[in-house]
Amino acid sequence: MTEYMRTSARRGAGPELRKALGEPLRDCPVNPGMLNVPPSAISDFANRDSKVEPSGKASSDKRALTALTAFAALMLFPITLRSEQNNAPVMDPEVRQAFDNGLLKFRAGQFEEAKQSFSRVTELLPNYSGGWINLGSAEYRLGEYDDAEKHLRKAVHLDPDVTQAWLTLGIIAYQKGELEAGFAALSQAVYLEPDNARAHMYLGVLARKRGWLDAAEDELRKAVELDDSYAEAHFNLALVYTEREPPSIELARRHYYRALALGAPADADLDRLLKKAPITP
Repeated sequence: MTEYMRTSARRGAGPELRKALGEPLRDCPVNPGMLNVPPSAISDFANRDSKVEPSGKASSDKRALTALTAFAALMLFPITLRSEQNNAPVMDPEVRQAFDNGLLKFRAGQFEEAKQSFSRVTELLPNYSGGWINLGSAEYRLGEYDDAEKHLRKAVHLDPDVTQAWLTLGIIAYQKGELEAGFAALSQAVYLEPDNARAHMYLGVLARKRGWLDAAEDELRKAVELDDSYAEAHFNLALVYTEREPPSIELARRHYYRALALGAPADADLDRLLKKAPITP
């Protein structure tokens, strides 16, 4: 991770993640291009993270990624004009029709048609960040991660204060295995919107992937404090507690069963582990 990205990531991080990232938080201007991770940084990270992991850890990583992918699809909706923070223009009828049609198609699950409508918005109104965010969101739902990332970067160049663009960029980086870029984008989302439970949850999952369990616990606990009905945050917090040395079994049970009560699917490996472990009086 470059020093600039490390500093950027510290902007929104909780205290344990700041500690893991190094020096104290410093003020740093937003750099919408900071997701351009140098190839050498990615290679270095891949080499450091390529060690063979115990089968249980690898399995739990896969479960966490599956949960993240499924839940990301549920929460990444396009922005409306009222939800846009800045840079909302007065639209002429043609632009407005394309924008509204894109929203309608997106909500109906017709993502290719939504993409075409939002692409038209960006052609007619290229300096409007909302068009680029919605185009990137549609492309994300189509699995077109490279195009989505490119268009979301365009959005944050136009308006660096829209949380959803940074959040989606962080999720894309995670799914591409670019964890440094994910830290930078998600920390920016948390910095802009510190009460966003989803941003804290994703940041916690990335910290866990790096083996920073204190930082992961810090971010995931913040997520459930902000939204106690957040099943995926409870589930991932349970995974963190099982990886403690020694494992914090009772805390893992508490959060796993809370996740199940909220509708999360049962996990066979976690069920076996928790059933084998003795119950503390």
